[in-house]
Amino acid sequence: MPPLLPLRLCRLWPRSPPTRLLGAAAGQRSAPSNYYELLGVHPGASTDEVKRAFFSKSKELHPDRDPGNPALHSRFVELSEAYRVLSREQSRRSYDHQLRSASPPKSPGATAHPQSARQTHRKLEQVHRSFMDEKDRIITAIYNDTRARARANRARLQQERLQRQQQPPPRPP
Repeated sequence: MPPLLPLRLCRLWPRSPPTRLLGAAAGQRSAPSNYYELLGVHPGASTDEVKRAFFSKSKELHPDRDPGNPALHSRFVELSEAYRVLSREQSRRSYDHQLRSASPPKSPGATAHPQSARQTHRKLEQVHRSFMDEKDRIITAIYNDTRARARANRARLQQERLQRQQQPPPRPP
């Protein structure tokens, strides 16, 4: 396990996210009733429009914007699921048929294939965890490298001071 970062480095991370994100994560707006509303596109939107909508929304709802906010993570998972369903032709047709059928439409986050949704969620969590582990490894390496350079610099300066003290003072001509 990598060593913990000192409190000085922890202060570099923002403590509170922008209020725009808090409002979105807290659900101040009414909850979307289907994947199209969640992504903010109309049902006849092209795959490219769905993709653009997903990327713009994912920037707002990405868990790295505020790692301590579980609501943001769950909204991002819902957004990813909506994109997964609407970006594939067959799953989109099935979803559209389900919306038009007499049965009530499923809310975002609940899919026709719960096993597939769990696997997708696990994969997303695994990718997120490996990304965070790699980020922590890089930050720790940078921190340790900086400390080693600072120690070496201090030792060099101290040695130069000692050499100056040991040299006899220059004689006046």
